[in-house]
Amino acid sequence: MVETVGNVEQVIYEGSDDDRDVGGVNTAMFRDFSRRRSLVATHLHGCTMLVIIGRKGVYMGHYWENISFDPDTWNQLDGETPADTFQRTVITGLRDGKHYDRRYKPEQMSLTDFAQQLRDDHVKPTPTPSPLPVFTPAQQGYPQEWQLINGEVIRILPKIGKPNRWEEILYDPPEESVEEDTSDKTPSGRDLVKFDPEHQIAPGGHRGPGPQRLVKMWVEYAEVHSTDWYGN
Repeated sequence: MVETVGNVEQVIYEGSDDDRDVGGVNTAMFRDFSRRRSLVATHLHGCTMLVIIGRKGVYMGHYWENISFDPDTWNQLDGETPADTFQRTVITGLRDGKHYDRRYKPEQMSLTDFAQQLRDDHVKPTPTPSPLPVFTPAQQGYPQEWQLINGEVIRILPKIGKPNRWEEILYDPPEESVEEDTSDKTPSGRDLVKFDPEHQIAPGGHRGPGPQRLVKMWVEYAEVHSTDWYGN
C-alpha cells in the first residue's frame, strides 16, 4: 500500500502559494475519502500533530512548537501571554479556522466545518492505538496544551470523549547535522496517512458488498492505525 496509493500531499505548507509565502504557519486540513489519499508531515523536530480519522475522511493538523507551545516573542502579539498565543494559534483555528487572505487556501481549516463528516460511529478506537493520536518528541511533551486540544475536539466531536479514543504518541525527531540534513533519508520525524478506496484483497480472501476500503497511518517505522471496511 505504501508504494501504490496516490500522490503524497504535504500537510506542512512549504514555499509560496502563488505570490504569497506560506511557510512557517500552523496548518490543518480535512480531506475526504472520495478518492485515493496520501498525506504526510516530515522534518518534525518539536511540532505537535493532530490526526482524526473516520470513514469519510481525515483531519490532520500541524502545530509549530515555537509558534504555539513554546512561542518565540516574535510570534506573540503585544501583551499576549504564552497561554493567549496558544489559544489564538491552535484552539481558535480548530473552532473557527484561520484564513488570512481569501485569495489563497486557508492555513487552518476549521474542524467545526467538517464535524458532520467525522461525526460517525466509526471514529472509534482500535485496541492499540486509538485513531486520534497527538505526537511530540519531548519526553514529557505538552500535556496541559494537549488537554486543551482534547477538550476543544470533544466539544466539536463529542464521541471522541468516550473511553480510549485519545492517544498521545511520542516520535523520534531526526538528528540535526551541520554537514548533512538526513530528514529525507529516514522515517524519523514523519507521520503518514494513506487511504485506498479499492484495496486489493489477497487471492481467496472474502469480498463483501462494494469495494474494500482501507486507511492506514504510520508514525516513523511503526504502523499505528489500520482499518478496512466495505462500501461507502
